[in-house]
Amino acid sequence: MTTDKKYTAEEIREAVDIATGDDGFRSKEVISILETNVKQNTKEYLKERITERGNMKVVKLADVKMSSGYSLQEEMLLQALERQAQTGRLMTNPHVTGFSSFAKAVRHYFNLDNDKKAPSQCKALYKYLLDKGYYQKLDVRTQ
Repeated sequence: MTTDKKYTAEEIREAVDIATGDDGFRSKEVISILETNVKQNTKEYLKERITERGNMKVVKLADVKMSSGYSLQEEMLLQALERQAQTGRLMTNPHVTGFSSFAKAVRHYFNLDNDKKAPSQCKALYKYLLDKGYYQKLDVRTQ
């Protein structure tokens, strides 16, 4: 027997804050993700994912479009770069990205390798992307 218990945004926010010992930042991220996923689970979203044969198309989670227009992977890269620039803490292991630095991975992912003005240092790259408007559409910011 399954129950269809639904939780309010406030109940979810409180549970996440308690579980993470956070001041509310993580719970805002979770609520944003849940709200985006609710919008995407409509009939229209499912219609787009069904092929002519009636099979579901496989969509990688990283490629899911967020409300900002960025993919989930793009949003996570921008948020990680922002956190690393602001806190000085390494946000990802270079072995995971395949690049010698996280800033180089971000430059490559956003096709900035040929942009001579795009810095290769984390803080400078964050400021460059901020000035270029990359962060304007993000719903969740670390500030």
